[in-house]
Amino acid sequence: MQLLNRSFLAVAVVAFYSLPAFALGSGAFANQAGVSTKATAHGYAFAGVADDPSAIFYNPAGLAQVKGWQIMVGGSILALKTEHITPTGIKDKTASNLPIAPYFYLTGAPSNSPWTFGIGVNSPFGLVTEWKNDSFSSYWATKSQVYMYAVNPTAAYALSEKLSLGAGVDYFNIYNVELNQRVPGLPASPEGDGKFSGDGAGWGYNFGALWKPVEKHSFGLSYRSKVNVKVKGDTELSGVTGALSLLYLGGASSYKTGASTKMKFPQSLLLGYGFHPNSKWTVFADYEWFNWSRNKETKFDYDQNNALLTQSVPREWRNSNNVGVGTEWKAKDWLDLRCGALVYEAVVPSKTLESSLPDSSRFDLTIGVGFHLGNSNIDFAYNSIFFNNRNIDNNAGNSFSSMDGKFKTMINIFSVGLSHKWG
Repeated sequence: MQLLNRSFLAVAVVAFYSLPAFALGSGAFANQAGVSTKATAHGYAFAGVADDPSAIFYNPAGLAQVKGWQIMVGGSILALKTEHITPTGIKDKTASNLPIAPYFYLTGAPSNSPWTFGIGVNSPFGLVTEWKNDSFSSYWATKSQVYMYAVNPTAAYALSEKLSLGAGVDYFNIYNVELNQRVPGLPASPEGDGKFSGDGAGWGYNFGALWKPVEKHSFGLSYRSKVNVKVKGDTELSGVTGALSLLYLGGASSYKTGASTKMKFPQSLLLGYGFHPNSKWTVFADYEWFNWSRNKETKFDYDQNNALLTQSVPREWRNSNNVGVGTEWKAKDWLDLRCGALVYEAVVPSKTLESSLPDSSRFDLTIGVGFHLGNSNIDFAYNSIFFNNRNIDNNAGNSFSSMDGKFKTMINIFSVGLSHKWG
């Protein structure tokens, strides 16, 4: 029963923390590809400029620059692939999934008022990873699917032409979790299936400042608080027969109990800089810090507890420091060209790395184009994330699913966005 718990109860919550397993954007675990197509194209660096509705996410103080009524919608398609090579040379790849990360912003500024108000809805975290049922990972994690959205009401106030402040509330809703894996059978026993499903919600806050001391330079600061989400759901086994059923389930073919855990999203600090050498060029630079080290372990609570169930799983994650830079060139009155680059630090140490979260340090290249059509804009972006290969030799899996070997990951992201303004 200890093995069963480790391969579907404990791992279920491990995968909860895998929400941002294929990290995007200027934060190591921030899925900013689902935040703004325009910012994606210039390296996700935007906090020091923040002059469109996506300022709600990057720096709420920048919203004071967004006049009239404006709307922005869009999203990204993520093509991601991870390969694992065992020490003996056996290769496994994740299934080809194409998750979509959408976003929506609506802002409004009363006439002749220093106030601007807005609301954003996006998906700053998310995960779909799927290993085959006969892969090295099958008894640890097969399909790990987590869907969430965040709602962020925001207000900004222009103290002067040079300084503005902003603040907002963050509501995180983890609304669909499905975590599956195979359950190893004893000799002469068929294999079964394990599944965890659950949901939860939590609250946080954010604030920011934007300062333009001179015409060509601007500086931004944005802080987001930690958000704790209590995830409640059910853990169940099905299709269990033979000796496994007799020894551990009293002859039953299924088992189900309520389970819960707490997800700890970290606080973060984002510093941004914008440089406008002339009317044609803008240069962006962001530095972001994430406080992931607060995740020392994952603790579990069960409706039907017993000594055979794992009570906690070690994490020992590390804080991350991440840098993004980019540029935008106004080639024509109707055309913008953009590019950028980012570097990320790995958060998960080698000793706790496992297949539902193949984290690694990485490098990101981004390009994009924007078209101006009167009061409307259409933006396109593409970026590639190159993960450094990770050679692992640890005890993070179990006796049936060793994590030892090499992890190789690559992500391609395609984004499109539309915006329109009135007044």
